[in-house]
Amino acid sequence: MSSSGEEIKLLSFLIPARNEQNYIGDCIKSILSENISTPYEIIVIDNASSDDTSRTAKQHNVRVVLEKKVGLSFARQRGFLESKGNLLVYIDADTRLQSGIIEKICRSFEMNHSLVALSPSWTYYDVGSNLNAFLGMYQDFVWSVMHTVRSLFKKSDFLTGYMMVIRKSTLEKVGGIDHDYPFYGEDIAISQKLHKYGVIFFDKQIKVKTSSRRYKRLGVFKTSWRYFFMYFMVFVGGRKLAQKFSKVYAYEADASH
Repeated sequence: MSSSGEEIKLLSFLIPARNEQNYIGDCIKSILSENISTPYEIIVIDNASSDDTSRTAKQHNVRVVLEKKVGLSFARQRGFLESKGNLLVYIDADTRLQSGIIEKICRSFEMNHSLVALSPSWTYYDVGSNLNAFLGMYQDFVWSVMHTVRSLFKKSDFLTGYMMVIRKSTLEKVGGIDHDYPFYGEDIAISQKLHKYGVIFFDKQIKVKTSSRRYKRLGVFKTSWRYFFMYFMVFVGGRKLAQKFSKVYAYEADASH
């Protein structure tokens, strides 16, 4: 990375959360425990929760805003509108930062003007080492298939929803988050829009920790098939079918179910 980028003056950590009282506290604490030299704000977007998500978040003295329209993409868009930072860090409520990665990410954006968005790799904190290794190998296989698909269709790298770091100025150019994908596919859809303005980078050298709860609830193959199907359909231009699929399964993905 050689070309100089803009200075990161303020980070906005944006945490969409629907019925996440059991996870939101650890997510926030993982941010607060980081030694981050750049000023930052933390905004939790309570997406019409029926549990104590908001109360739990407020115990950590962070800002909480309510988005009544249910759907991950609506919560992400509300976070975008509420944010004041010039670099947005979308992080899921069941994801936790690993030490030092925010400083590395900030350096990447400050060093490279063409970089408009980035996602780190991940590992799981709630499974044993054997299952973690299996899921890691399985996902490496899936990503290699997706890389082949991207190459065939000359598409960009893509973001993954558990953590997406985006220049706010670029997100403003594309009008924010696409509401047509309430859950599955909103990350790949925004990746394609952002790519018109610069580089999308999936950084395998840095990792966050996230939950395997969806794999546990739906199974490894069923979960992976849904993501793969969405990515493939968005890539090849099957937007209407992808949008229908996203809306059908959006509420099944709800953490409260």
